Formats: sequence, structure tokens, C-alpha cells
Amino acid sequence: MNKLILIAAALCFFLAPNLAQDDNLDGVSEELNEKIESQRIAFLTNRLQLTPEEAKGFWPLYNQYKSAEKALRQKHKPPKRVENMTDEEIEKHILASLSVEEEKVALKRKFFFQLKAVLPIRKIGRIQSVEKAFKRKILRAIKGKRRRDKEQ
Repeated sequence: MNKLILIAAALCFFLAPNLAQDDNLDGVSEELNEKIESQRIAFLTNRLQLTPEEAKGFWPLYNQYKSAEKALRQKHKPPKRVENMTDEEIEKHILASLSVEEEKVALKRKFFFQLKAVLPIRKIGRIQSVEKAFKRKILRAIKGKRRRDKEQ
């Protein structure tokens, strides 16, 4: 277990700065984003119980998948609000949205088959629920901080 924690910490040190720069959220400082990414790496590594060999194969694939997923999300953003679009623009946007959804499914399928080469199927099956658990943990922390800030 100590080896696992050491590996997770090393991964956080080497990978987090690159991830934080790519996924920097609007209104979130780079430092905070780096901290969240470091926590994500440790959380997923721990909860999925990745061995050192599995982590070595998993993280490059995961990071590549998340980058491609982010690019698809940005591709989908409408140029303006639906209320301000013409009917033709709305139709184009809906069709483009459907195309992006198809690309997302293809991306997920590709990621799944890549992961099969490095992880047991049970760990692959848990990735989505572990990611959701991490998001809930972060949201609870944000809500707690907001509550504490209001009390001051």
C-alpha cells in the first residue's frame, strides 16, 4: 500500500502540472486546478487499486482520453443562445450535436478497448463510478467552503 501511495504521489508531481494547464477552468486558479488534478490522480489510483504496472499503462491513456473528450465538448458549444438563433441555425446545431455524440461514443469505445490491454475488466467497469465519487467529493468540498465563507 505504501508503494501505491508513493507512486500516486510521483504521478501527481509529474502529471498534474500538465493536466492543470490543459483543463484550466474559467475562474479557477492554476494552483487550485493543479491541486484538484493531484487529488484526482490519487483518488482514482487508490479507489481503482491500480498496481504500479497498471498505473503506468492507465494514466497516459486516461489523460489522452480526457483531452479528446474536452476537445469534443468545446466543439459542441453553440455560437450563441438558442433564443437568438434562426431556425436553420438551430437545426444545424442539433445535427452537429448529434454528430458530436456519435464521436463521443466512438471515443469511449476506443478508450475501452485500449484499457482492456492494461486493466482487468472489473477495474474498467468501476472507472465511471469512481470518477462520479470524486466529483461528489469535490462538490461537497466547494459547498463546505462556501458555507464557511458565508459564516465569516
